[in-house]
Order: sequence, then structure tokens, then C-alpha cells
Amino acid sequence: MNEVLLIVSMLTIVIMLVLGWLLVENYKLKKSVSAVRYYLEQSNKDMAGLCSAAVVVDNKVLENREKLAAVLDVLADIERGEEIEALDNQAFDPQFEVQEQSVEQEENEAHEQYVIDEQHESQEEQPYYNAIQQVRDGATEEELIKQFGLSRDEAVLLMRLHG
Repeated sequence: MNEVLLIVSMLTIVIMLVLGWLLVENYKLKKSVSAVRYYLEQSNKDMAGLCSAAVVVDNKVLENREKLAAVLDVLADIERGEEIEALDNQAFDPQFEVQEQSVEQEENEAHEQYVIDEQHESQEEQPYYNAIQQVRDGATEEELIKQFGLSRDEAVLLMRLHG
């Protein structure tokens, strides 16, 4: 009987030691999970800041493209002015006038195509621009997901940043 009691006591001590070890490991895991959650929250904040900064940069790029188009317009006007001065200095030649008109027409067509290309490129380079405008106009997350093919996380982020 004493032997059985001794064996039961030893098993109880071993079980208590294992239980104590499990409790210590559980505490370590909780601390690790807490640290991971903290880093995840910090990463989410960093990501939100980066997305916000990216939108600002996209807006600046768009503004700069518009300014560049305006400068190109002014440059084209200046070049046309120089061509007109050259014409004034030359004797009237009907053939030269026809050539000038075709050159002007080609320049106008090239400039119009450039403006169209720039607008198209600026929209492609700013994939979130239209979505942000929709958020500002009161769109819901579901509308953003359906209309722009955004993930739910992207839609939520845009709503938080610009809603």
C-alpha cells in the first residue's frame, strides 16, 4: 500500500511540474502574441501613411503633368509666333502658305494627341484617383469593390483616409 501511495505521489509531483512548465510556456506565448499584435498595428499604421503619401504624390504628378501641358502650349504658341514673323519677312508665296497651313495642322494634331495621351497616362498612373473621388462623393465600400475591383481592405483604407 505504501508503494502505491509513493507512486501516486511521484506521479502527482511530475504532473504538477508539467503543469507548471505548461503555464510558463503559455505566458511566454501570450507575450509573443502581444508583441506580434503591436508590430502588426504599427505596420498597418505605416501602410496607411504610405498609401496617403502615395495619393499625395499621385496628385502632385497630375498637377505637374497639367503644368507641363500648359508650358508646352505656351511653347507651341511661341513657335507659331516665330513662324509668323518668318512669313512676314518673306515675300508672299501661295505654295509656302499651303505648306504653313499643313505644318500648323500637323502641329495641332500632334498636340491634341499628346494631351489625350497625357490624360490617359495620368489616369492609368493614378489607379486610386477615381476611387478617391467616389469616396469623397459618398460611395460605399461595396460600390468601390464592384466599380473599381478593389479588395475589401483597399476599400476600407480608402474610406478611412478620404471618407
